[in-house]
Amino acid sequence: MSRAQWIPAPENTVALYARVSAVEQVSGLSIDKQIEDMKHYSERKGWTVIGEYVDAGLSGSNDDRPQFQKMMVEAFSSKFDRILVAWQDRFARNSAEEAWHREKLEPIGVFVYSVREEYDPQTPSGKMQIGIQSNVSQFWSTVTAQKIKDSLRYGAEQGYWMASHAPYGYRIETVDVMDGQKRLQSRRKLVFGDPEAVETVKKIYDWYVNQGIGLKGIATRLNDLKMPSPGGKGPWRDSAVRVILHNEHYTGTMIQGRWIGALQRKKMPPGVKYRPEPQQYRKEHSHPAIIPIELFDQVKERAQSRTRGNGLPATPQRALYLLSGKLICDACGEHCTHHGCGAG
Repeated sequence: MSRAQWIPAPENTVALYARVSAVEQVSGLSIDKQIEDMKHYSERKGWTVIGEYVDAGLSGSNDDRPQFQKMMVEAFSSKFDRILVAWQDRFARNSAEEAWHREKLEPIGVFVYSVREEYDPQTPSGKMQIGIQSNVSQFWSTVTAQKIKDSLRYGAEQGYWMASHAPYGYRIETVDVMDGQKRLQSRRKLVFGDPEAVETVKKIYDWYVNQGIGLKGIATRLNDLKMPSPGGKGPWRDSAVRVILHNEHYTGTMIQGRWIGALQRKKMPPGVKYRPEPQQYRKEHSHPAIIPIELFDQVKERAQSRTRGNGLPATPQRALYLLSGKLICDACGEHCTHHGCGAG
């Protein structure tokens, strides 16, 4: 819509925006409470609520939030003339980003209000107070993020399991870290899981190293034996076998902080998915081993001997395709592989 055609939104129309981060969800910060408070506030002010936009489990340190983006688009479509949040940091926790969005909205007559911080965004003093509060919010966001990183680093260095799911063959057990008779906190350790899954891991390594069976052959054998796959859904695939064969956790060594997060990975060159080893956390003998380290090393040796150097097995019978070794998955960074459908 051109500037000449632009029509202001109806007066006193408001969009309600609520957000909680993943950490705040765990601590009990409620979306419902935010919406309730904003509705009561709007009613007192005589504002008409046009819509509700909710981002659950997402950080306010960036604007990569689906409902936030939808709200911004609809603001430029003259749906409402103000945005209301329960606290100012629900809108954004990055002061530069918050200022940028406000400066985009104000020329079209859309202003951001807060239930808790009743600053008038249309006055110089109100804008100054908002700027100060925004910088304070960003400061505490940075402090909180650093505390979380420190806690994760300490847990990883001590051999505690920090991820959400255990590798196939293991389960997570919660233990209390004690100081004398005083309970300090709960931590999570890896212990042996389902005995059948433990034996399956051992068989996969044995078949690959000692019997020379390939990934697809192992997957076929497991399916023929009707062995439950990781997660218990669907058949075994060669990709699942590959993950198990290259997972050093099965040797009793824990490696954490290896993967680069999805948001960070967007800023990296294609194919980069691991942090450098000095930035990873490694703890030997942190949990029971399913296979010996010597067997794991043999897997690596055999895998390297079967690789051409571009990530593809050096099997003469393997069919080569135009894009073999060239396509890399944007999500995981692995080389893409061909899978026939069997239909000819």
